[in-house]
Amino acid sequence: MLEIIKGIVKRVKFIYLPLLWLRELPSRDVLNVRARVINYSWGDAIIRKHVVGTNNIIKIGKGCSLLDTEIRIVGDNNIVKIADNCSLGPNCSLWCEGDSNLIVIGRGVTFTNRCHVCAQEHHTRIIIGDDCMLSNNIIIRTSDSHPIYDICSGKRCNPAKDVVIGKHVWVAPNTKIMKGAIIGENSVIGSNSVVTKEIEPNTLAVGAPACTVKKDVTWTREKLF
Repeated sequence: MLEIIKGIVKRVKFIYLPLLWLRELPSRDVLNVRARVINYSWGDAIIRKHVVGTNNIIKIGKGCSLLDTEIRIVGDNNIVKIADNCSLGPNCSLWCEGDSNLIVIGRGVTFTNRCHVCAQEHHTRIIIGDDCMLSNNIIIRTSDSHPIYDICSGKRCNPAKDVVIGKHVWVAPNTKIMKGAIIGENSVIGSNSVVTKEIEPNTLAVGAPACTVKKDVTWTREKLF
C-alpha cells in the first residue's frame, strides 16, 4: 500500500510543478513566445524564470533535478540547454544577457549550491562538459559586465570571451571562472581559485590566478567520509 501511495504522489508532483510554474509567470506569452521550453517535466524541477526577448529556447533533459534554479534571459535568440540527469542544487542561476548567447550543461553535471553561470554580451558561449562536479559559491562568466577603455586609443580592452570546461572537471568551492577560460578534461580546480586562461587536461590548478601545481591527475566522485 505504501508503494502505491508513493507512486500516486510522484505522478501528482510531476503534474503539479509545471502548473504551479505557469501560474507564477506574468503571462502565457512569456512561456510560449519569448522562451520555448522543451522537455520541461522529465524530472524534479522548480524553476524561477525571467525572460525578456524573443526566440529564446530553454531545453531541459530527462531525469534532471533542479531545486529553485533561476533562469534569466534578457535578449533574443539565446539558448539554455541542460542535458540528461543533471542536478542543480539550491540558489543556482543560469543567465543569458544579450543576443545569441549559449549555455550548455552536459550530461550528469552536478552543482551543489549558489553556482552562477552568466553568458553576457552577444554571441558568447559557456560550455560545461559531461560529468562535471561543481561545488558551492562558483561564478562562471563571459564578460566583465562593464567596459574598460584604453585612454590613448579609446578602444575597449576587455571584450567578452567564451568559457569552455571539458568533461569530468571538478571545481572546488568559492572559485571564479572568468571570460576566456578553457579547462581541460579530468582536471581539478582548487578552492578559492580564479581561472582566467587555459588549464591543461588532467591538471590540478589552484590560486588567483589559477596555476598548475600538479599534472597527470584524475579524480572520482567517491566520498571519503
